[in-house]
Amino acid sequence: MKVDERTPADLGALGERFALEFLKRRRNYRIVATNVRIPIGRTPRGGLVLGELDIVAYDGDVLVFVEVKTRTSEDVARAEASVDWRKRRALARAARAYRHWLHLESAAYRFDLVTVVFGDGASPEITLTSGAFEDRRIRPRFSASWDEA
Repeated sequence: MKVDERTPADLGALGERFALEFLKRRRNYRIVATNVRIPIGRTPRGGLVLGELDIVAYDGDVLVFVEVKTRTSEDVARAEASVDWRKRRALARAARAYRHWLHLESAAYRFDLVTVVFGDGASPEITLTSGAFEDRRIRPRFSASWDEA
């Protein structure tokens, strides 16, 4: 099956497999977990909200949360453009919950981004952005209160 004939879910899973091998073999990351789904909150009606971490690994002594973005091409937009403030906030919340769950609140950590682009070639182009963003309480830009008017 050609790459461009795959469903988005299949393409994403293929990209994550390539990213996993890249991190293990080329960057010497020690993989701890993949596709971690962890509770990060509740909806207004009380439903559970889950966050997902694509890859959790160690780069030396640093705990790394890796987001993987896969594309068949970057003609329309670069893969990293899809990691907007909402996605960064969701990843940060999931990482905080993961660190709390395993009592790793004081551990050094960072967020990396791996982009996997399947072009016309036989093997994909894989790019690692170490420290792609920081964990701070990410909120929408508009935050003015009524009494500031």
